[in-house]
Amino acid sequence: MDNLLNFDKYNPSGIHFSGHIKNMTTMEKELKVNLKKVGYLPKMIKEEVDKGDCLVIEEPETYQAQYLYAEELTGIFSKSCLPLHFVFCQGHTDYAPEIFRKAGALHVVAVKPLPDEIDLEDPVLTYFTKSFYTRIWAQNSQVCVCFE
Repeated sequence: MDNLLNFDKYNPSGIHFSGHIKNMTTMEKELKVNLKKVGYLPKMIKEEVDKGDCLVIEEPETYQAQYLYAEELTGIFSKSCLPLHFVFCQGHTDYAPEIFRKAGALHVVAVKPLPDEIDLEDPVLTYFTKSFYTRIWAQNSQVCVCFE
């Protein structure tokens, strides 16, 4: 979270996100089911659902979750003097690309997790990561070209 809050200090052209997403559409469906049991929807929860999907950032020391919505990310990214050229998302990426696009990222590379039965060796992952980031920064290549 500190790195994101100090985004303007670093002015990165890209970031690597590995984390969780809170999908409000799914949450809203769950709330409607629970609404029948409880009888009302608290205003705070309704306002949160209306904000849309968000990134869930856990603090390393406390494991306390903080939610970052696209609107808040836009504010963080706009402080930088450079545009955010790309975001590389791994893990729970069903909704992360859209959150980052709404926040102003020019490109989002999203890698879904492999099924458990597929075992990808670390050297393959290391090679891809090294090649991708070397081409981005050292060779100043375009994001789409690097990903191919």
